[in-house]
Amino acid sequence: MKKRLMKGTEVCLALLCPVSFCSCSGIQSALTFKIIGPKGGDSLTLVSYADDISHVSIADSEDVYQALFSTEYDMIIFDVDKGLDLIQKYHLNYSLARINTYGNAYLVGLNKDPENVSVSTLSNIVTYDYACSSYSAFSYRQSAMQNRVFKYINGFDQETDLYDRVFDNLADEYQYLLASDSEKVDYAILPEPYASRLIKADSSYSLMYSITSKYKDKTTSADVGEEGYAHYPQTGLFISSRLNDSEDKSTVGLVENFFESYDNMEISLQRNNGSRVSDYIDAADRDKTYDPADYFGDSADGLYTALSGNLNPNGVNALGFCSYKVDLSGWYLDAASDSLGLVNSLFNEKLLSKYYN
Repeated sequence: MKKRLMKGTEVCLALLCPVSFCSCSGIQSALTFKIIGPKGGDSLTLVSYADDISHVSIADSEDVYQALFSTEYDMIIFDVDKGLDLIQKYHLNYSLARINTYGNAYLVGLNKDPENVSVSTLSNIVTYDYACSSYSAFSYRQSAMQNRVFKYINGFDQETDLYDRVFDNLADEYQYLLASDSEKVDYAILPEPYASRLIKADSSYSLMYSITSKYKDKTTSADVGEEGYAHYPQTGLFISSRLNDSEDKSTVGLVENFFESYDNMEISLQRNNGSRVSDYIDAADRDKTYDPADYFGDSADGLYTALSGNLNPNGVNALGFCSYKVDLSGWYLDAASDSLGLVNSLFNEKLLSKYYN
C-alpha cells in the first residue's frame, strides 16, 4: 500500500499580522527579493505582499513561465509537474520549496443535472493550461495536471484530443465563456474563484462536479494509494538557487521569515477559508493599490464567496491550498503506473529545496 499524496504533521495556526504595517513573531515586514505568480486564486498565498509592486508581480502565465529561465525572481509560483520537468531538462536554477495548491479544478457546464454527466456527453470542452503556447513547442499542450486527471477519471487515454480549446490565462477563458452568447460552450474546466464567478455572471452555467472529488473516488475504487488519493499536485512555490544555497545568516533569516509568513497564510487559506485574506484585499480596495479581480480572479466579495465555499460542494478549502508536506515520491510512483498513467517519469528528490516542507 502506498502513501497518500496528502500527509504531514499538523502545525499550530499562528495569527499573521499585516506584514505591510507591522512585524510579529519574527515575520519579516518587507521583502528584499522578487516573487512572481500567475493571475488567479493560486497566488492568494502572496496576498500579504501583493501591494509591494517593487518585489511582487502577479502576471500572465507566459511571464511566469519565462521567469523560470531568468534570474530576475527568487520565488516563482508555477505548475508543479511542468516546473520540475523544465528544471531537470534545462538545468534551471530553481528547486521546489512548497506545494502551493493540490487540486483546484471544477467542471462547469450547461447541463443542469450533474448526475447525468457521462462520458458520452463530454464534448465541446474548453480548459486552461499555464503557458500552453510556449509548451506546445515541446509537445506539452493540454498537459496541465487537472486536464490529465480529468481524462483519467473519465476513462480517456492521455493521447486523446479531448479539449476543443485551451487557454494560457484563466481570465481569457472566463471572458471567452461569457462572450459565447450565440453558441454556448457545453463544458469548461475552471478553478475557483472563476467557476463561482462564471455561474454568478451567467445563470445558464452550473457546477457539475469537483474534479478532485471524482479523482478521489476513482483512485479509491481502483485501490490506488493507501485510501485513494485525495489530491494531486497542481502549483508549487519554487526558490532560486541563489537563496536556497546561501549560507549567509542574514539571507537565511529573511528566507525563513518569508516562509513563516507564507505558511501562516497557507494555513489560513486551507483550514479557515482564508480568514486573513480580507485584511489585505480590503486594504487594496480602499487604497486602490491593485484590482483584486485582475490579480486573483474576482472582486473582493467574489473571493470571499469562493473561499467560503458558498457555491461549491467542497465547502472548506475550495481553492485547494496545501499547508502539508507532500510525499511527492509516493504520488509520482503511483501516477506513473499503468493504472493511472498521469506522468511519464518518477520523481527526483534532488529537485527539492532544503526548505521543502
